[in-house]
Amino acid sequence: MGLEGFAVKVNVIGEVELTEPESGETVSQGLLVSRATVNPTAPPVLVKVTCWPTMGARLLSNASRKAVSWLRMVSPGTVLFRQERMGRNGRFFTLYKFRTMRPGAERDLPTLMALNQMNGAMFKMQNDPRVIFGGDFMRRTHLDELPQFWNVLMGDMSLVGTRPPTRNEVVSYENRHHRRLSMRPGITGMWQVAGNHAVSDFEEVVKLDCHYIDHWSLGLDLKLIGKTLLKVTRRIGW
Repeated sequence: MGLEGFAVKVNVIGEVELTEPESGETVSQGLLVSRATVNPTAPPVLVKVTCWPTMGARLLSNASRKAVSWLRMVSPGTVLFRQERMGRNGRFFTLYKFRTMRPGAERDLPTLMALNQMNGAMFKMQNDPRVIFGGDFMRRTHLDELPQFWNVLMGDMSLVGTRPPTRNEVVSYENRHHRRLSMRPGITGMWQVAGNHAVSDFEEVVKLDCHYIDHWSLGLDLKLIGKTLLKVTRRIGW
């Protein structure tokens, strides 16, 4: 059955619905052309939706649904992990992730600082004892970061950028470190692509972030997104 004469709609939580076009909507050459009036005096806005964004939304929706089901089955507590992070120019926002650690894991962090495998103002630890069953898989495949697309929609983050630090990390920053906060943070970036398991010095992370800031371009973003997808399929990282 073809899609001719039908409209593909995606709501705010990623659910995809196939319906007949409503009044003011037409389908032309496989594209949905929707005319929406913002107010009586505003001109109509043409929106074209191809199958690729629709397929992406469907994949994100399915992956998120499976992650939620898994978390509810293996670990009590909330599905989402919320944490205050610092964004562009020192503005704090709430970052969302699927929870991969046991409830109350943040309270246990001080007892693990001696095992920190990062040098400087970051905490990173392989085989973290706080990670729940299946959490390692979600972290390696970055499924836990799917809710951050909401942060992107809210304007707090970009697809590509610097890593958003926590409040405790920023407290230990030196003046030169604050430059990495001059750009909107991203879901992925130079440090993640370089291998967050391979770069263990915070000063190197800062260098990577500053290099990205100094050499930013759309082409660089696309390159980093492509490398991120390759890394995800290979399940590299921790």
